[in-house]
Amino acid sequence: MSDAAASPPRDPARGTDHDALAMDAPPEDARRALLSALPAPAAQVAVSLEAIDDPWWVAAACVAAVHAAGRTWTAADVAHVLSIAAARTAPIDAEIQDALDRDTLDAYLDAGGAARWAQLLLRRKLWLMQWLLRIPLASDAPLDGDIVALAEQPLLTHAQTLCLAGRAVELRALLGAHVAVGRALFPYRFVLLHALITAGGVPADELLRLRLLPGTKMPVEDSESGAWIELAAKATTPAAAAALWVEHPAVVARLVAQGYVAPLGAPPTPPSALSAWYLDVINELEAELGLVDPACALAEAGVRLSLVPLRAVAHELRFLRLLSYTLSYGAQWSRATLHDADARTIVQSVVAQPQSVGEVVTMLQEHVMPFLQKGTYADPGAFRGASASDAAAELALLVLALRNERSLAIAAQIVLTWIEDPVVRRRLALAMLTTCDETDDAAYVALHSLASLSTTAPPARAEPLVAIIGHAADASPRARLAQLSVASDDAIDAALGQVGVCVDLGRMLLRHTLAHPVRFYVGLDEARTKTVCATLWRAARGSDAALVALVDDVAPFVARRHVAAWRPLPVETPTWLLAQLLAHRAFGAFGALAAHLAQHATLAVASNDAAQLALDAARAWIAQATSCDPLQAPLPDAAECLAHAPPMPAVEAEQRFLALMGQIARYPVPSLRDADAPLTPDEVRALPDRLVLLARILALHPSAYRAPQIRTLARALAAPAPTALAEVRIDAMLADAAAAAGDYTAARDLCERAARGAQALPHDAEHEVAHAAAWRACFQLAKAPEVPDARARARLLGQALALAPPTELPRVLAAWRAAPPHAGVPPAPGRAPSRTLARFLGSGTPRRSDSPRQAAPATPEDAATTQRTRALFDRLQSASPGARPSALLGSTASLREVVNTSLTRGMGWWMGENTHSEAR
Repeated sequence: MSDAAASPPRDPARGTDHDALAMDAPPEDARRALLSALPAPAAQVAVSLEAIDDPWWVAAACVAAVHAAGRTWTAADVAHVLSIAAARTAPIDAEIQDALDRDTLDAYLDAGGAARWAQLLLRRKLWLMQWLLRIPLASDAPLDGDIVALAEQPLLTHAQTLCLAGRAVELRALLGAHVAVGRALFPYRFVLLHALITAGGVPADELLRLRLLPGTKMPVEDSESGAWIELAAKATTPAAAAALWVEHPAVVARLVAQGYVAPLGAPPTPPSALSAWYLDVINELEAELGLVDPACALAEAGVRLSLVPLRAVAHELRFLRLLSYTLSYGAQWSRATLHDADARTIVQSVVAQPQSVGEVVTMLQEHVMPFLQKGTYADPGAFRGASASDAAAELALLVLALRNERSLAIAAQIVLTWIEDPVVRRRLALAMLTTCDETDDAAYVALHSLASLSTTAPPARAEPLVAIIGHAADASPRARLAQLSVASDDAIDAALGQVGVCVDLGRMLLRHTLAHPVRFYVGLDEARTKTVCATLWRAARGSDAALVALVDDVAPFVARRHVAAWRPLPVETPTWLLAQLLAHRAFGAFGALAAHLAQHATLAVASNDAAQLALDAARAWIAQATSCDPLQAPLPDAAECLAHAPPMPAVEAEQRFLALMGQIARYPVPSLRDADAPLTPDEVRALPDRLVLLARILALHPSAYRAPQIRTLARALAAPAPTALAEVRIDAMLADAAAAAGDYTAARDLCERAARGAQALPHDAEHEVAHAAAWRACFQLAKAPEVPDARARARLLGQALALAPPTELPRVLAAWRAAPPHAGVPPAPGRAPSRTLARFLGSGTPRRSDSPRQAAPATPEDAATTQRTRALFDRLQSASPGARPSALLGSTASLREVVNTSLTRGMGWWMGENTHSEAR
């Protein structure tokens, strides 16, 4: 082509002259005209060649014309011109072939001299140019190279160039140009195909279609077939045998010896077996070049050519193609890593893909499982020879062991759609349900589908389920499946139904943000149920309506005493939920839920039960209080708890106790156990007689007796004692406090009030403490010398004498004797008192007073009372100091009768306070 480009440009005008000259000129002139007209159109050259008689000059002129034309001629033009020269020089083919057949080639060539060698080379070049034109080109397309220069290269070079460029179709056309081409390239077929597949990148399917791949028709690897053998076969027609000498080894050897042709390398040794060559190319494509897909295609092509050893390789490469090209990410796989990998690693690479669960399961079923059952990897024992159901179960367990976020969904899909044996399916489903740790919504959807495999209703008791799985709650799915192997099918089915109830419970609670695995709900004990209740409250807190709705959702799963069906939650669940609300101080929610439970059709919780819970909680908080201050925790919590509790007498009593703490807090009182600490509600509750606390308050706060609210506090402390009895004791304590504070007027009034109250009470053991408090208060105030009013003291002393127990009468009488004369009679104007207690006791009737205010005349009954009183005092005065009062005074009943009568009849008259004439 370069020579053609260097040729002088053709002059169109001169071309016309030369054409005319060539038509009429003699032979010598025609040759010169043709050569001077080059480059010329192919038609003109053909016409000119027809006018020349010398065939070898014509052949040389054809080569020159083609070389000069370059890219201006098409393939059809070149083929037409070459056909003229080939026809003119064809007789030499028979001569050379005859010399080869008689083995006289050397003599034939030497006899002709240099001219004979020139003819042989020229004829050989014509054949090579014609063969090169067989490479598919459009007939009207210009040549893309210097075909004359290409014809000077060996056919092996052309074939190698086509293989490196990946031009399999052109190579097949070159092989089909002539049988001599096939014979020449046949020894190099494996090298050429290796280059065509590896460097050229031609797919094996294309080579198989072109029948270029070596293969066998029968499972015998040394019997090749295809185009290579057919083209290298012996020619059967004269036309096919015409150019057999061109690439004959003897001819090529003489050309190499003369230096006309470059020597070729010795053909490589063919492989010992076709499968060995295939394996070498496959390993190079896959291991060295990383071309898994071409390697797999070559192996599959070899399998179609009946190469049996390639079946296992093709199986591996198909799976390797899945791992390398279909998977989105993962490890870099090769046949070597695939052989060293275990089943877990292989399955993990597939399960980790972002495809949907259905697509992953399809991939496992169509690709992974066939490889695990037949492929080469590190631990094939679990899948080789196993039945379809057992192999699927093993794969499901392997997927679960991966702990992938979708492992459960994938394994469940395998169990539901892949395993055909119902026994294996139910046992594996139960093993998965009772060992699953996933708690999200997708996991519960998968678990629900597994639980639906049960064919019977859940039994009334939980023994079948607990007996099967209760002893190993943390077992792996594989270990659980081994445990289930000893259980009967009926027990498995019953347990599966019970687990289905637990799945429904967990799925419902998941909507309320309570996430626990299914096995958490199997055989719920008290501790776990309380945990559930605590979590439920946290899930529904802030909204009473949400809590009530949650309880309604939980109700179908709570066991009831009147229903035989098994339920996972115990009957105490609502009560525990109420307790959790109290523990978290959700008192509003507690009240709302307690009212709802009391009216619930299936979860009937009595109001007394809820009230008792609130009462216990409030008492526990009260016991924790460190003072009686109602604003100090936890007393406010206790008060609010009781406020939301259902009505109950005990609750109301506890509310009154809390109100009492608020009243006590107004008067700080030290602890009964530690003087440096404040009084606690627990200490107040422990007091057998809380009015003792009133005495402490009055003692610590001297002015407290005047406070308006002190009597309210006192009555609260005295509750639930009878009001009359408590009032007497309260008045007595207040009187003592007033006397201690120096307020004798208030003390006298309180003593008299206590005395009147005590006298109205019956004389029995129940009211003895009130009588004792009243007489003691009166007696103490009557003895007090600071009381200025002697008449009032005398009256108090008389009250003390009337209320004193028999054992205390000597003390009262002694105080009476010590009283000054006329202490009980107001002095008349201008004169001193004229009567004393001694005169009164020594005379039968008192003397009338000269004062303007006259006492009422004494009656016979009064005189008798006075005599009895005087006899009593005489007996007491004459008694020995060590004598027992009961021996002196007789029975208690007679003593009380005498004293009361004396005070009301005689002493009242003697003191100017006769009940019949008292004007005040």
